[in-house]
Amino acid sequence: QLELSVEEADRAGICTHTGIRTEDLLRLDTASLDVAGSCDCLRHFLAVDSAGGGAVVLALRGTASLSDVVHDAVAYSEPFCGGEAHAGMARMARAVWAAAGGDVLRALGARPGAELVITGHSLGAGVACLLAVLLAKEEEALAARVRCFAFAPPPVFAPLSAARGVEVRAFLHGEDCVPFLSVDAGRRRLLTLHISV
Repeated sequence: QLELSVEEADRAGICTHTGIRTEDLLRLDTASLDVAGSCDCLRHFLAVDSAGGGAVVLALRGTASLSDVVHDAVAYSEPFCGGEAHAGMARMARAVWAAAGGDVLRALGARPGAELVITGHSLGAGVACLLAVLLAKEEEALAARVRCFAFAPPPVFAPLSAARGVEVRAFLHGEDCVPFLSVDAGRRRLLTLHISV
């Protein structure tokens, strides 16, 4: 009888679905927030795309727990890198970097010329975008190009002019409401309606 721990099953699933080798999966932080871990640190993994050119890839999971839903629903913004960001996701971006940043820097240092690719879906996409904004300020210190591929990202940062030079590619499906929702904008709209009545 074959029995795998949750981490072993996660590792096997990630490697199977992405096609990366087990030895190229450098960091795995996928424990359920309802069981273990910090509720501010979004689950993620770090890998090297050895078959595709050697990029260091930081992948962030979308909403998958009650703690994630709470971060999604934070209805205010806060100052972030010269603009305003979704407060819950900004907190998560900082926490992911605090948890994984050392491993990212070591991986980049061991691969001169490699780029850092940050990717995520939904909540993970929003956090990935903010992490790209945060790291754009550090790109020289990273000594690596930073690119972000965001799948169905919610609106998380304004004004976009404060994020000049940040390389983000957002992929949206026309029927998905997440990329067009902003709890903060909705709250402000309700306040405007209340004031005008």
